[in-house]
Amino acid sequence: MKYILRSALTAMSLCLLPLANPASAADYPERPIRLIVPYSAGGITDVIGRIVAMPASEVLGQSVVIENRAGAGGTIGTNQVARAPADGYTIVLGALSPLVISKITNKELPYDPFTDLKPVMQVAQSSLVLVVNPELPVNSVQDLVKLLKEKPGAYSYATAGAGTPSHLAGELFKTIAGVDAPAIHYKGFSPALQDLLGGRIHFTFDSIGTLLTQIADGRVRALAVAGDTRSPQLPDVPTMAESGLGEVSVAGWYGVLAPAGTPDAVVNKLNQAFVAAVGQEQVKRQFHDLSLQGTPGSPQDFAQLMRFEYERWNPIVSRLELE
Repeated sequence: MKYILRSALTAMSLCLLPLANPASAADYPERPIRLIVPYSAGGITDVIGRIVAMPASEVLGQSVVIENRAGAGGTIGTNQVARAPADGYTIVLGALSPLVISKITNKELPYDPFTDLKPVMQVAQSSLVLVVNPELPVNSVQDLVKLLKEKPGAYSYATAGAGTPSHLAGELFKTIAGVDAPAIHYKGFSPALQDLLGGRIHFTFDSIGTLLTQIADGRVRALAVAGDTRSPQLPDVPTMAESGLGEVSVAGWYGVLAPAGTPDAVVNKLNQAFVAAVGQEQVKRQFHDLSLQGTPGSPQDFAQLMRFEYERWNPIVSRLELE
């Protein structure tokens, strides 16, 4: 009789479990949320995270705390979130490289971005700009192409990590221009920028917002924007198309994801918070100053973007044979 009663109580408790989940989701969040930035401090992903964390915190009623977990082109921090509890308290600000490119290039990637992570919202996107150390005797893209052809392999370019937009843009540039320049990979853009400023690296591509200060004070020279239109912040800098290399068009994009299995109610709360954050006038001004475009939308919108980008880059990356 005791066994039958115990079994009945167990069955009843199991039946009630689904009813408990909505209640816990309704109380979310009850403690601070960790937003993992899988790149070093000072890079564009880190800057975006810090811009939106405070207004998102105000909406959620709990702090959104930035934690930098750089390395392996963003895959270390992204994997940390993919393996975290699916409770909404550990999320990631992902980007093109760890969410799309690494799935194409890394056969031993420890996570699948499409099955181990759950999109919350694309936060922003940006165009890249090609810059050189000002000591390099070039003033245009064609000058740079000529120099690289005169001395194949003598000049190198920096990336924020293998498979990052800066790497993709660099390899597209080399392929389309028919030049040879070794790629030097860094753990994020900040150390790459230091070597560029120090003359140890000769050129790079990265988000306009990351480089505006250095361009303005003459520490780097901007040659072209790797996008469809000129940047309002750099109106005198031509596009790659205007420079004769229109196929070199790469956009960086950034979005929040949670571990797979995170309840929809929690994902929706996070989405609402980041939509509100990106919609704030102060955030819009900060994004504009960094040549970023806010991209508020639904989790489904972000999931579709990831799939579209995977299908777009898969044949290109395979052809480039990125390492």
